Amino acid sequence: MGFLIKVFFGYSGPINTALQAIGLGGLALDWLSHPWLARGVIMFVLVWINIGWQAMIFTGGLSSIDPSVLEAATLDGCGYWKRMFHIVIPMLGRVIEYSIITSIINVFTGLFAIIFSITNGGPGYATTTIDYMIYLRAFVIGTDLGKACALAFILLLIVAVITVVEMRISNKLDDWS
Repeated sequence: MGFLIKVFFGYSGPINTALQAIGLGGLALDWLSHPWLARGVIMFVLVWINIGWQAMIFTGGLSSIDPSVLEAATLDGCGYWKRMFHIVIPMLGRVIEYSIITSIINVFTGLFAIIFSITNGGPGYATTTIDYMIYLRAFVIGTDLGKACALAFILLLIVAVITVVEMRISNKLDDWS
């Protein structure tokens, strides 16, 4: 997939060809050689990869809601938005929590393959993340195994703290409803 993204966002790739074809040749750039554009491409790829997984999770959550609950709310006079905010979203609370936690963990630990295959951390170090830095320290430089272990432990702490904070916030929201 990384090769395809490199081809699509390369200077002579289909994205720039399409921009030139519709008269926007000034927007035809080498997307992966500018720091902000490369970060934007990485974000686009991350969203593109994860949107299917998230859709599947939410589809499963929505299918677990009993249709009679929504039907009863409709008969009681609830409109669409009221049903959405007072019935559907609260019933999807644990699904939303799971989705947020897995997305956060994926952002911190799942970017390695994307960055390795598309930008190699470049241009410069613009798209280098902590998991890619662990790889660089441990396997490319090869002599910094201690620093790589320290970075991995810091990554573990960051993910654990964010997960615990999110779970506590979610539990407090459950108490309010």
